[in-house]
Amino acid sequence: MNALVNNLIGNKTIVSQIERNAKKQSQNIMLIFEGESITWDGFNCLANQYSHTFLSMGLEKGDTIALVMENRIEFLAALIGMNKIGVIAGLVNHNLSGDSLVHCIKEIDAQHIMFGEEVCDVIFEIKQDIVTSRGDSCDFLYVADKNQRKAPEWSFCFDHSANSKPITNPRQSANISPEDRCCYIYTSGTTGLPKASIIKHDRWFKAGLSFSLFALRTRKTDRYYLCLPLFHSSALFIGFGSAAVGGASIFLRRKFSASNFLEEAREHQTNTFIYIGELCRYLMHRPKLANDAINPIEKCAGNGLRPDIWMEFKERFGIEKVAEFYGSTEGNIAFMNCFNNDCTIGFSPSKFSLVKYDVLNDEIVRNEKGFCRPVDSGEPGLLVARINELLPFEGYTNKAETDKKILRDVFKRGDAYFNSGDLIKQVKVKRSLGLRHYQFVDRVGDTFRWKGENVSTNEVEEILNANDQIKYSNVYGVELKGTNGRAGMAALMPNLDTINMDELSDYIASRLPTYAQPIFIRVLNDMNTTGTFKLLKGDLKKQAYHPSVSGDQIYVKQPSDSQYVPLCSYFYKVIESGNAGY
Repeated sequence: MNALVNNLIGNKTIVSQIERNAKKQSQNIMLIFEGESITWDGFNCLANQYSHTFLSMGLEKGDTIALVMENRIEFLAALIGMNKIGVIAGLVNHNLSGDSLVHCIKEIDAQHIMFGEEVCDVIFEIKQDIVTSRGDSCDFLYVADKNQRKAPEWSFCFDHSANSKPITNPRQSANISPEDRCCYIYTSGTTGLPKASIIKHDRWFKAGLSFSLFALRTRKTDRYYLCLPLFHSSALFIGFGSAAVGGASIFLRRKFSASNFLEEAREHQTNTFIYIGELCRYLMHRPKLANDAINPIEKCAGNGLRPDIWMEFKERFGIEKVAEFYGSTEGNIAFMNCFNNDCTIGFSPSKFSLVKYDVLNDEIVRNEKGFCRPVDSGEPGLLVARINELLPFEGYTNKAETDKKILRDVFKRGDAYFNSGDLIKQVKVKRSLGLRHYQFVDRVGDTFRWKGENVSTNEVEEILNANDQIKYSNVYGVELKGTNGRAGMAALMPNLDTINMDELSDYIASRLPTYAQPIFIRVLNDMNTTGTFKLLKGDLKKQAYHPSVSGDQIYVKQPSDSQYVPLCSYFYKVIESGNAGY
C-alpha cells in the first residue's frame, strides 16, 4: 500500500489539491460554519488574499507564524494561505495560556503570532514575554471573529488588510515541494513541555489520500461532521485532509456538543463523523431516544474507540463502518482499519515489531546480548517502527527531544527504531486478506491520555513541585470505569505535616489546562524511589484511588468543580459504578 500511495502522490500537496478543487468543482460547497457556507473557489480566493497579505509583509519561504485560533474558516484560510508561499504554521493549542503558551511560541522561533479575537485577552497577557525576531506591530496579527471588539493598538488588523488583496493564486504556490515543511503540530511526548512535531507536505497529503481512498472511500457527495480542534493531527489529517483529497464538504464546529450532534447531523446531512474515542463515550452517555439510529451518519474515522463500547456505539447510532486508526503526530508508522473489522486498529504496511516490555518497572526487556525480545503472537508488546529512507522519523524542532524517541541496537548493532510508547497486540479478524491486524492495549511510561489529550507526567510534576507546599510529586494515570484513557492522579510528599487544599486547588487550576489537572491527589508519608532515585509508579498505579488499598488520605476533584475535597465512601461508590460524570 505504501508503494501505491507514493505513486499516486507524485508532487501533489493539499495546497495543489485545493487549487484543483477550486477549478474542477468551483461552486461546490466546501465548508459550512455557524450559518455561513463557502465554496471551494471562494475558499481558495480567501486563502490567496491571506497569501498576498503575508507577502506584502515581507514573509518568505521558511518563515514561521504561530497560529492561535479556534476552529473557524479563517483558521484554515490562514494555514493554506501560509502554505501557498512556503511559510510554516505553528498550530498552537488555543486553550493554553501563560508559560505553556509562551513556550510553544518560542519553541518554533515564530516571526509572527497570528491570533483570533476570541483569544485576544490571553495573548495580551503573554505578549511582553514573547521574544521574536522583530519588534514592530506586525509581530501580532489580529483576525476578527464576532466583531465585538476592535483590533488592539499593539496588533496589525490582518483580515481588514486581506480584504483588498488579489484573489489569484500566488506564483509561489506552484513551487511548493512535498518535502517542504507545512506546519508544526505540538505533542506532549514523554517528557517535559509540549514539543513541536515537524510535518511536511507529503505526510499531510499521504494521510489525506490514505483515508480518502482506503478507509473512508470518500465521494464528492460526502459531508464530514468535524468538531475536533484543527490544531490536532486527527482533525487536520483525517478530517480536512481527506475531505480536500476526496472533494467532500465539511460541517465545521468550534467544539463538540453531544446534545446538538444528531440534530446538526440531520440538518446538514453529514454522513461521515471524524471522532476521538472520548466523543463517542459522551454520545453514549446521552439519554437514549427511539430515533437515535435515524440519522445520516454512515461511516466514521478516528482513534480511541475502545472495544467495550464499539458494538453498542455502532448499533445505537446506526453506523455501518468504523475506520479506526492508530498513529502519533510525530511517529513514522500508522495502522488503519480499512476492512471494517470490529474492535481493531487495522494493519500497517510499514516495517515494525512488538517487543517485550516490563510495565511495572517501566523498561524494555532485553536479552543477554542486549537486544530486544519479540513477543509471542497475541501477546501485548511495545510497538517499535524501523527508521529508514522510506520511513523517516522527522521528529521535533528540538533535536535532543527527537533523539530520545529513537531506540538503537534493537535487533542488531546500528539499527534504529521509533519508540511509540504504546502497547498493542495482534488479533484475529474476519476479513484479513492475509494481513495481520492489531488492537491498541495501553500507553506506557511517562505519558497517559485523558480527554483526547496526551498528558506528560513530567510536565505536571514540575508544576506541582514548584508549589511551596510540595516536596515531591509523582504523577500517573489511573483507570476510571466508563471513561477513555487514564485520569490523572498525583501522589504528593508535603513539605509540612498538612497541605492547604484550597490553596493547592487554586494553584493547579491556574497553571494547568483542564485535561492535565489531576482528578485525584494522594498525600503520602514517604515517596518510594529506585536506587537511581527514579520515582516508582507501579504500585501507585495498582493501588490507584482505592482508600482501603492505599491507606493514605485521598482527595478528589469532582466534575465541574475546581476544588479538591476528601474522597468519601459515597462518591467512591459513584465513581466505581461509572456514573461520576467524568
